[in-house]
Amino acid sequence: MKSCCIVENVNGYEINAKAVLSGTDLIVIVNGGTKPHIGSISVAVARESLLKNGSMSATVSTFNMLGHKDDEIGNMFAREIAMVTGSTCVVTCGIHIDCINKDEIDSVVAASQKLLGRMKEVLQKMDMDT
Repeated sequence: MKSCCIVENVNGYEINAKAVLSGTDLIVIVNGGTKPHIGSISVAVARESLLKNGSMSATVSTFNMLGHKDDEIGNMFAREIAMVTGSTCVVTCGIHIDCINKDEIDSVVAASQKLLGRMKEVLQKMDMDT
């Protein structure tokens, strides 16, 4: 089973992203902080852009656990990975840091964007055929 795992550090905490190939689709776990968990589940299905210019887009559906806001990062991962691979992508996301403030949230989002960029580079090089 093909997989990859990437880690980013932010404010002394680890944020992890692990992708596992399931046929030609992907299952991705994004978690970290003091209490990794499942806060949201995002499913993205790749499709041709509605602009009809040959570019890819994705439709994303999300299930958010009560009181969680992990969907911002989960949706970003699902959409971008589906678009870059042309595959269906399921992402579970759960990053928790006790007593986090707005600046720290911004740092986590920035680190997650960097993590996503690194993951997309790895996935573009991965043979998606099983």
